[in-house]
Amino acid sequence: MEFGLFSQHHRPARSVADAYEEDLFEVVAADQLGYREAWISEHAFPAELFICKAAALTRSIRLGPGVRPLAIHHPLQVVTEANACDQLTRGRYQFGFGLGGQLGGPRKLEQRGLGDDSQRRARMWEAIGFIRQAWASAEPFDFEGAFWQGTGITVQPPSYQFPHPPIAISTGGSAETLEVAGREGFALLLGQNDDGRSVAEMLAGYSAAAAEAARLRPRDDVRLSRLVYVAERTDQAISDLRSAVGPQLESERELVRQHLESAAREGHEPGSDRFERDPVLRTGSRILAELGADDPKALTLEALAESGYYLVGDPDTVAGHVRRLFDATGGFGTLLLLAGRDLAARDGRLRSLRLFMEQVAPAVRDLRPPPTTPLAGAGVTGDGFQAEGGGQLFGTEPDAARKRRPGSAVEREPRP
Repeated sequence: MEFGLFSQHHRPARSVADAYEEDLFEVVAADQLGYREAWISEHAFPAELFICKAAALTRSIRLGPGVRPLAIHHPLQVVTEANACDQLTRGRYQFGFGLGGQLGGPRKLEQRGLGDDSQRRARMWEAIGFIRQAWASAEPFDFEGAFWQGTGITVQPPSYQFPHPPIAISTGGSAETLEVAGREGFALLLGQNDDGRSVAEMLAGYSAAAAEAARLRPRDDVRLSRLVYVAERTDQAISDLRSAVGPQLESERELVRQHLESAAREGHEPGSDRFERDPVLRTGSRILAELGADDPKALTLEALAESGYYLVGDPDTVAGHVRRLFDATGGFGTLLLLAGRDLAARDGRLRSLRLFMEQVAPAVRDLRPPPTTPLAGAGVTGDGFQAEGGGQLFGTEPDAARKRRPGSAVEREPRP
């Protein structure tokens, strides 16, 4: 198992400049402590700007946007910025994309005059097809899509990594996204709100699609985010978190209560299709069931920490929670610790990052998800990238990706 950060840039009590400074402090500390990667939320600002500054202050940690909301940006601009980041980080860049959630989608579409939210998913799939074609094409190409167009397209600079940076997609459980990601070899970025059973269900679909494409170890590429806080004693960890997490928990309890009441008025019960389609209902009802309660007031900090929904406590306790989470999901490759939030004072956050790497990570690093079993006759067909509403965009193993002009082939590992 590997370890990284998911930096959310959510510090409402600070000025923007001070929040950036704290975010950078955490990423630099993670680099020094040996964390493998950091994904930077793009809800509030272009992640690439932060990534380039962080790259100058770090040495080894890999960096990526978490995520670029492709529906609202022209893909030529996105791939140009991605390649520039890949060059400036000397190959430490990872490309994360997705719909962007409510903060990254509907309102920003309207602000840019790009229509309503009904076509956001189709716009995203078409954009990633454009971007992958740009990475694969050694010569200028034309693109005539339903949403994005261009002629004589070339991208400068080229990517540093060959044929392109690693690609990851975020998802809240869309069956289409999981199927495409498994088939196309995209890593998965999963959020902190889904319980272990929900993650297991998502990864089953992802792994099945990967098996059809003869991908043997797709779960190695799965990143799962969790609130993690480690202190010398569990009671100290709870005490450190209470003032910061309390207001968030209160709003989450109220949200669960509202969704449960709405479902009850409409005659829906836990386990019904309504509960499965609504992540708030799905996760909230499952956690309450594990706690043996039906009132959202039971979702206290202590209860969520004890249940392992929050990975909070002394090093041994947190290591045990990580192992149980791994088992409940069927296995994943990288645990991302939530960052970019004032969970505690700076010295407490630094202590938590240090204790995790020094005492928790060694106790769970041996965890590795099982391989898939390829289906008979499975293999990459080369029929082209396809997604709902997107159509065939280009071959999955384009010859152009292996025939780049001299000078554009690049090193795989970052230089010191």
